Amino acid sequence: MLDGSSLALHMPASLTDTFRVLDLCGVLLNGILGGLIARRKNFDLVGFVVLAMLTATAGGILRDVMIQAGPPFALTDPYYLYTACLGATVAWFVPLTSRPTRRLLVVADAVILGCWAATGASKALTHGLGVMPALLLGCLTAIGGSMIRDVAVGRPRRSSAATSSTRSRRSSPPVPRSWP
Repeated sequence: MLDGSSLALHMPASLTDTFRVLDLCGVLLNGILGGLIARRKNFDLVGFVVLAMLTATAGGILRDVMIQAGPPFALTDPYYLYTACLGATVAWFVPLTSRPTRRLLVVADAVILGCWAATGASKALTHGLGVMPALLLGCLTAIGGSMIRDVAVGRPRRSSAATSSTRSRRSSPPVPRSWP
């Protein structure tokens, strides 16, 4: 008879190291992206650091809290917070406004989102959750930090704003303006 422990995902040490490097690269990149938004909002250095930490770590922290497998990994491993602070520092000192830099950030963000989605789903499956919760936690890991950052600065998500306005135009019939 199979039990849940025999189905656990085992990774070689070199693969685990590769995921760690990608994870920390993602933390750095999202720290920079959080810092760039702090720059647009004219935040001070503390605002840069807080926004970078939210953007870089909040999705994984939410995932770990929902899985209930101990303290969130981003809070127990100091490299995650240091790397997010490094991203804030980069965004504070380097404007990153050139077109090639912006394109590089978009491509790198897409790669990291994919890695974080896979990591979140894998961690959920490793802790015995089913496929649907794993998909949910994969998505939450990937975009949770950006969503929390956008709420913190009062910036609506572009995808939800565009979808809701398009949906409301398509689903509501034209109404005559006969009443005041």
